[in-house]
Amino acid sequence: DPHFSAAYNDLGMLYAKAKNFKKAIEYYNLAIKNNSGFAFAYTNLANVYNEMNDLDKAKEFYKKALEIDPNFSYAYLSLGNIYNNLKQYSLAIENYQKAVEINPEFVHGYNNLGSSYYSLKNYPLAIENYKKAIKINSDFLPAYSNLGLAYEAFGNKNDAIEIYEKIKTKFPGTNEAIESEKIIAELTIP
Repeated sequence: DPHFSAAYNDLGMLYAKAKNFKKAIEYYNLAIKNNSGFAFAYTNLANVYNEMNDLDKAKEFYKKALEIDPNFSYAYLSLGNIYNNLKQYSLAIENYQKAVEINPEFVHGYNNLGSSYYSLKNYPLAIENYKKAIKINSDFLPAYSNLGLAYEAFGNKNDAIEIYEKIKTKFPGTNEAIESEKIIAELTIP
């Protein structure tokens, strides 16, 4: 009964949230056993292995989810995150690009794509992707912080200051606003 699959998946999510990974794995596997085409359960299983730092198993289950549902943008994002953390930036970029092709409004996809380009010191493409993330969601603070850093790294001090000023006014009281104040002070020292 496919309804059992959803219930098992939900139980797995509760155990995963409680950091009881052994039980979470048990219930995700029951969900998959009941419905082998349940891509979401494979992704949740991958998330648990990712949190346990078993990246090979995590990759395996994200890929399995994508075999079942090749349009599962979140699975591409998560796979990209693993490759990014492993400093395999070209594979990260490939997966993030697939995520945003499937879902052109995927803020996290553009932000993470920008971060991989930033890691490769390709600041123009990093800047372009952070701007896309902000255009989609003008309240997505991480993209502003990343954009400021990318402008700085690219040597574009004035645009960096402008972004940090925007962070201060748009997100007052946040750690990023406090940090922006310090960065502006450093950047404006003659």
